[in-house]
Amino acid sequence: MSEAKKLVESLQTDLRSLSNEAKKKHNSVKDASEAAMVKVRNITDGATESNLISRLRQASNELLHPFVMGCASKNPRLVQISLAGVQRLVQHRAVETNVVPAIVQELWSLMEAECEELRVLQTLSLIVSTDHLVSGPSLAKCLVMCFRLNFAKDPIVINTASASVRQLIDLVFERIVKEDGLNANGNGQSQTQPEAAKTSAPPRLPPATLKPAAADGYMLFRDLCLLLNAEQPSWLIGIQEMTRTLGLELLESVLSGYPSIFANHQEFVFLLKEQVCPLVIKLFSPNLKYLQVASQHPHSRQTADAPSSDRQQDRPYFPIAMRLLRVVCVLITRFYDLLVTECEIFLTLILKFMESDKLPWQRGLALETLHRITAKPDLLRSFCISYDLKPHSAKVLQSIVSGLAGFVQASFLKPESHNQSSKEEDGSDGNGQAIGQPGFLYRGIWIPLCFISAQGSPKTLLLELLDKHEPPLLSDGYCLSLAYGGMVDACQSLYQAIENEGAAAYKSELSQALFNSSHSSILATLSLLLDASIDESITETLLKCLSTLVGLSCRLEQPGARDATLGALCKASLPPNYLVRVLGAHSGSSPVDSPRSGKIDAFESDATAGHPNQVVAVGTACPTPALSSQLLSAPVMLTSKNLQSTRSLIATAQINGPQLNESWHLVLASVQHLVWILGMKPSPSGGFRTGGESGDATTVLTTAVMADVPVMASMLNKLFDMTAELDDVGLHHVIAALCKLSSESMRVAQNQREPSFFPVAKLLQTGWANLKRLPVFWKPLTAHLIEVSSVSFAKLREWGATALTMLVRQALVENIDLDEVKRQQMVLAPLLDVCEIEFADVRQKQIDCLMQIIQSRGQQLKPELWPTVITIVGSVVSGQFSFDEALIKQSYQAVNLMVTDFLETLSLRCVQMLVETDAKFGVQQKELNISLSAVGQLVSLLYIDD
Repeated sequence: MSEAKKLVESLQTDLRSLSNEAKKKHNSVKDASEAAMVKVRNITDGATESNLISRLRQASNELLHPFVMGCASKNPRLVQISLAGVQRLVQHRAVETNVVPAIVQELWSLMEAECEELRVLQTLSLIVSTDHLVSGPSLAKCLVMCFRLNFAKDPIVINTASASVRQLIDLVFERIVKEDGLNANGNGQSQTQPEAAKTSAPPRLPPATLKPAAADGYMLFRDLCLLLNAEQPSWLIGIQEMTRTLGLELLESVLSGYPSIFANHQEFVFLLKEQVCPLVIKLFSPNLKYLQVASQHPHSRQTADAPSSDRQQDRPYFPIAMRLLRVVCVLITRFYDLLVTECEIFLTLILKFMESDKLPWQRGLALETLHRITAKPDLLRSFCISYDLKPHSAKVLQSIVSGLAGFVQASFLKPESHNQSSKEEDGSDGNGQAIGQPGFLYRGIWIPLCFISAQGSPKTLLLELLDKHEPPLLSDGYCLSLAYGGMVDACQSLYQAIENEGAAAYKSELSQALFNSSHSSILATLSLLLDASIDESITETLLKCLSTLVGLSCRLEQPGARDATLGALCKASLPPNYLVRVLGAHSGSSPVDSPRSGKIDAFESDATAGHPNQVVAVGTACPTPALSSQLLSAPVMLTSKNLQSTRSLIATAQINGPQLNESWHLVLASVQHLVWILGMKPSPSGGFRTGGESGDATTVLTTAVMADVPVMASMLNKLFDMTAELDDVGLHHVIAALCKLSSESMRVAQNQREPSFFPVAKLLQTGWANLKRLPVFWKPLTAHLIEVSSVSFAKLREWGATALTMLVRQALVENIDLDEVKRQQMVLAPLLDVCEIEFADVRQKQIDCLMQIIQSRGQQLKPELWPTVITIVGSVVSGQFSFDEALIKQSYQAVNLMVTDFLETLSLRCVQMLVETDAKFGVQQKELNISLSAVGQLVSLLYIDD
């Protein structure tokens, strides 16, 4: 059966039922029903299935007449049947628009009589949801009825009316979207002129520029603002006032659900500026009376004078404040481009909610709102363009980030009594930390992390409590968890905002302004939270953020920010206070606290006393020239967080190596000290020896760290092998940093203390990795190694000589795009300079290296290089220093090798030099056998000459 025939049968059934019910007391209704039944039969007899609905619609005035009369009777049964019939006709679009006002009027009468309120609401929803059936004043009446039924006696009616209000308002604005789609011009925009929008329309009329659906929406939106402002509406006649909670919810619903309407119609933008924004600012006022108004229902017993604890004027009202911030959040995130000046005021007011004199739930609301804002890179970019980038404007972005930073810092300045109650009952330790719970511990104050929100997905609790009249008791740490999430998202949003600028991002003024407005506050907060973190996942997140900041500061060429951020990473990689007491001392600054008499808690600060991070190694401080003997002997403890931070530091240096420049010194110094504390002794092969292998009895490593040491050694090797990818300037910075550290080791060795061999070992590895560009670094690197080889401390001297001779041998083998004569001259020049060193062990390595070169590469040596080789050998017996028999014997072996194997390839000048050198060995008196052999060989050389 077709829908039209079903409608006819149902309609006849309704009319018959209405006639039967009305025949006793309501004859007029009975007569009208019978007349309507005759009309339906007549229409059906002469109609086809295709035109039946349209013919019913044409006769809708007569067909609806009995139903209207039934409603007017106020008889419950008649009203039920009548409303069912009306709903049926409306649902099948069998009603003419000119009949609707009469229906609406009867529904109004039923509402005032409190008769069949639920069915009235159902009928209203059907009427409004039918396209173009009701508009203008009739639509306004439908909305007013739903508003007023919010104050009915029956809770079911109240809930239904509340839902109906939202549904009907959505329908009104959906009509506008459809109307815009049908009437849009080529670019999809409404053709409203801005000048026309600003022209004040008569109070009860919409602007003439608006089409019908937009006009209804305009009047509705304006009246919502008026009612929220406690003013009389001009379109929703019949509502005297409205609860601000409901009004703010509806306002937010329209703003968040239909932003395209405001983009297409300047008239709505005018309302935003002239009505919504002043209203929001007014509601933010601390002196605002947050009062719930009396019921609108005609028979409601509530009165405006009724006492209520919610109406206390000495404190804010949570439901309104929460909804207000929801509205503000929508205005900022969706309409910022339209409300630049107003958003500056909103953001300032939000920040005031975070002040210390505010209630905890107020601060929580503000933090939830700011978290939503900081998670949007485009929004931060817009803030910077509109405010921070302008010379005489408020620095809004800077204020947001510094506000979050200030809140985090203030959270750790609580009195000592905080969380100091007995924890034995609830399974907590002495700091109030629940066992296994992630959180932060700083200066004895424990603050748990209540949740970890996904990046870019802010966590909201308070802003979602639309059904609560009182704020919940916030768990300890909830606000700090919000600030932590907001700051992490701010860091990521900063990165994305700059990256989104495109190819020239790091050169643009906007990128610089974005970074300058937020970097210092983000860094201070991340550093503080990293100090306090006791959870591995929290620490990892914070380290990633710091690494992101390092990358940005490098690419934006911000050396101060780069050094400060790397300093935070280095600080986290070392024990408490170590960076200042040890590295600060060797860099020229004074230690923080002078040691107390006797015992020294040298590396334990108040900030991390009792820190629960697992201690994985105990060692001693790496010696530096300015480090006192007391600090040198004090035990130093490394935690798992230190090692986690070190891995992040090394990875960050590897990623950003080309831009680190002078910061390489701080990075490599921190790594050197950590390697020392772990007892990792470098080997010439590039690896490290630890624990029993290194023979270091002062270092104790736990089982937990044993697996980390090889990983860290591998990361370090990759870091220095990566220097082959640096440009020449970057390579020079790495070598300069290592040379500076090595010079400090030399000064330590002057006091006969064992220094760190890490710098020399890594100079060797760096040189080895970059041999293909020998001319770039060879002279400064080898000059420093010669300097190291000249120190009086034997082990350090041995390292210098070993590194130098290994590089010389490999440099002659390496395939380098360089003239061979120049290459050999450059490579052998440092060996010649070693002749100025007085220590026999160094000279022995020199001669060993030369012997290996002659034996393996003698045939490839250019004639121009043999004078240098002969001079090096002869310097053992002809120089200013006297050496023992072993070195003389070893040197003479080189002379003998040249005479026996290479004499025919030598030039006459080289032969003369060789004869003179042989003669010098003959006259030396340290080793008689060598003297005799040299004289005999000299005679044989004379015969060869002859």
